[in-house]
Amino acid sequence: MADGAASVVSTAGYDGDDRISALHDDLLCAIISRLSVTDAARTTTLGPRWRHLWHSTPLALDDADLHKSVRDAVVPRILADHPGPFRSVILAEVRFASLDHELAEWPSLLATKGIQILALVNKHIQSHHTSRRLPAEILRCVSLQRLLLGFWTFPVDLSRGADVIFPHLQRLNMIGNAMSDHDLEYLLAASPVLKIITLARNKLKHVHLRSQSLQCVVIGRSAVKEVAVMETPLLDRLILLEPSPSAVGSARLRIKIACAANLRVLGYLEPRAHKLQIGYEVIESLPHDPSIPGYELTGELQEYHAKFWQGVSPIKCLRSHVNRMVLHKYRGYQNEFEFLKFIAKDAPELQSLVLVPHEESFTLPDEMNEMIDRLGCPRFRAWTSKVLLVLTKVDIGFGVMTASDLTVEDPFRCSMHG
Repeated sequence: MADGAASVVSTAGYDGDDRISALHDDLLCAIISRLSVTDAARTTTLGPRWRHLWHSTPLALDDADLHKSVRDAVVPRILADHPGPFRSVILAEVRFASLDHELAEWPSLLATKGIQILALVNKHIQSHHTSRRLPAEILRCVSLQRLLLGFWTFPVDLSRGADVIFPHLQRLNMIGNAMSDHDLEYLLAASPVLKIITLARNKLKHVHLRSQSLQCVVIGRSAVKEVAVMETPLLDRLILLEPSPSAVGSARLRIKIACAANLRVLGYLEPRAHKLQIGYEVIESLPHDPSIPGYELTGELQEYHAKFWQGVSPIKCLRSHVNRMVLHKYRGYQNEFEFLKFIAKDAPELQSLVLVPHEESFTLPDEMNEMIDRLGCPRFRAWTSKVLLVLTKVDIGFGVMTASDLTVEDPFRCSMHG
């Protein structure tokens, strides 16, 4: 960078004038702030003025930009030498044991550098059973707006009145951390403007959500037994990603929604892994996955499910709000047809109903139409002609980033193929 920059200054074709150095300090700082941390540091070799600019420019430190051979030595040097502020610090490749040795006070330094975005991912876990203890100073970075913590053990005193407050934190990502249920509740209470929280593979049993600012909650692969939504007036979406294998076939995760007046998006719900409770009403279905050994959907069981949908009362949210549904692994059973007829009768706002047949079932839309014709229900036939779409394949471009992006209107939208 130093040689390259010097070359640009001397051979830019401006009659020998140093046009770059003629720029205002504010503009030069803006340029430096957009360089990688290594290139930004190299500008200090251009002269005394550039050393001053580097020290006064908010930097973005990402240890992935550093070569592996020098990473453990360079990271502590940058943290010690640059006075801050840092726009972001991402430490996911450095060995924290080495960082402790080179710069024992690194947690305290981070707390005082005015960091807005901080990611600490402890990939170099000492063993499969224990992870490093998160320095308590990290939880005192009051300038943070976004925080990601991965594979740490939380301080034992966190839920016992630790001095933790995040007055500006808007997004919190927690991955693979050893923490208690009370730790999570304490973090929520200490983050008065938090909008988005993502939880994946943390050692939690119960997730109790109380927040006056929270808008989006994403829970990834986890052994959580209960998610309780109690006082979250702004909550817009509650997203459940792939359930933990241990959750399938064992005690199901209970989702309890007590107070979430603005909840608009809820999913995915897996019958084998989830039980939904809204207020005092419990909504659950019998697990009926044909992939389970020994399972067989008998005629008696089909009739039981069919009668259920014939007798169920209208659902207010279905009648007034639902405009799009996608049903996977559709087989054309009697109970499934009764469900479709229930939807046809009670979902006037529905604009699109997508059926994705099971791979061992019928695969052509014509076969679906033949089955509808055999019902002998002209009204149902007319309804399906307007909204029903039978596809052979659906590609779901769905993940944590999409689920937690509040600018995405429909986080479940997928690419479809007929």
